Amino acid sequence: MAEQALLEEAFYVRVMPKPSVIEAGCGFCLRFLPGDIDKAVSFLSKRGVNIKEIYRVEESGANVSYNRQAVIRQ
Repeated sequence: MAEQALLEEAFYVRVMPKPSVIEAGCGFCLRFLPGDIDKAVSFLSKRGVNIKEIYRVEESGANVSYNRQAVIRQ
């Protein structure tokens, strides 16, 4: 539902399996362009989509890390 709503609003978004290093969640995540995160969160919140956490992907060569940027309490 969230993916479809975002695509209709011309966001770049992909549903993907949750990285195994992130322990919480349902098993899926949405991936956005870094500059769209605030707009996407606001858009989804207005439509009643519950967002739990936001992570930033950082890649350095073959190393990938996921840094928690926010925990959203609703």
